[in-house]
Amino acid sequence: MKIEKTEKSPVDLQVEVTLQPEDFWDEYQDKLQQSRRNAQIKGFRKGHVPMRLIKKWYGKNILWDIIYKKSSEALTSFLQQEQIPLYGDPILAGITPEQLDLDQSRDYSFRYLMWYMPQRPLKGLDASTEVPMYKVEIDDDYIAKKWEALRMEHGQDVEVDTPIDVGTKVRLALTEIVEPDEKRPPHTSEMRIVSWDNVTDEFKERIFGKRKGDVLDRVDVYGIFRNLSEDGVRYFVLNIKDDTKAKEVGRWFRAEITEVTQRQPAAVDEGLFKAVFGEEEAIATEEEALQTLRERYEQHFQSKAEGLAIEELYKILRQANSDLPRPVFENPPKDEEEKKRREEFLKKFVEEYFVHLLLTKYKVDLTKEEVIQAVEQHILSKYLVFSNEEFMNIFNKIIQDRDAVRYIVRPVMVRKALKQALADVKVVEQPITAQEFEALLQAPTPSQEEE
Repeated sequence: MKIEKTEKSPVDLQVEVTLQPEDFWDEYQDKLQQSRRNAQIKGFRKGHVPMRLIKKWYGKNILWDIIYKKSSEALTSFLQQEQIPLYGDPILAGITPEQLDLDQSRDYSFRYLMWYMPQRPLKGLDASTEVPMYKVEIDDDYIAKKWEALRMEHGQDVEVDTPIDVGTKVRLALTEIVEPDEKRPPHTSEMRIVSWDNVTDEFKERIFGKRKGDVLDRVDVYGIFRNLSEDGVRYFVLNIKDDTKAKEVGRWFRAEITEVTQRQPAAVDEGLFKAVFGEEEAIATEEEALQTLRERYEQHFQSKAEGLAIEELYKILRQANSDLPRPVFENPPKDEEEKKRREEFLKKFVEEYFVHLLLTKYKVDLTKEEVIQAVEQHILSKYLVFSNEEFMNIFNKIIQDRDAVRYIVRPVMVRKALKQALADVKVVEQPITAQEFEALLQAPTPSQEEE
């Protein structure tokens, strides 16, 4: 057996495996005899079928199975020995079962075409590369506002005898205004406004300053909310589920204010501490609660700032290594679809090549917990799961598929490698207030804006 490697380009590789008669001919003859002994064909006694018929009926399949398996095993062993990192699977070229000679022993050559990623140094990993890292400054006013927001979140709505404004919630009893000649009872419904963000300015002008018990005459129910369709008004405001009735009910209603409530913050006590921070945190005073809240925001912002720095480093390194070699196609694309497929292939190849170099330089090991967490997050983001049983069924299927797990944990490994790479470049701190950083995190990315 002979194996010859040819580098057709920096990333295009050809490996030719040549099998000689001593590698397969004896086994081929043995398999033919075995097939003859076991053959049960009408008109012949078992074991007495002429060999020429055995060759005719089974010979090509037998010989092809033998030499194809031996060449594949030889290729796999060679690639492992040479430690050649491949992109995709090798493609067999230049030989088919129809070319086999069943009566005369001779050499057979299997030519495998493949793309590989030779090792080369990554550019941009030195102090000349500057990566911005936000340093979030959290002041007392920010923590105080967050604490008050948490108290409001865990507080309760209580009835108040105050004029309606943006800080109140209201309940309205709606009674349709029906003309006397319609001869039908008015439609009635009840609605509650808990947020004024989507309420029209016209309706706010009418209701602000009113109190419980006041009545608004001739209210257009389709003019209360800004972004609610007519079907939405009928369904959510008027509570009409029947299409026939929806056609009968008009748009003008009398609205009586039956309830005015206001959110009252939760009392600062042990119950609030446990509700906000969990049972395991031993917090006894408001000062301790504020300090714990600050520490949690510091950790949260540090993680987010590091994540943004890692994303920026990835872009910088990817740009610095944009000259990575690409596969070369011998023939021009046949049509536009083929051209697009090739462009997408080249794009993925270069991206994978870059990731390969990154993970080769920075050795990354994942703990069992990190792998499990990555798979769980993948399931939650990709699948519609209705029960724990469904979740576990999907989880068990994925965790037993090595290729699937490798694909899922790849981004986690890249992130850990880039985190190590931050130590090899110059990290430039950029001070930013907590309020500014929060707004930055909430701002849409360019890709989101395009969508």
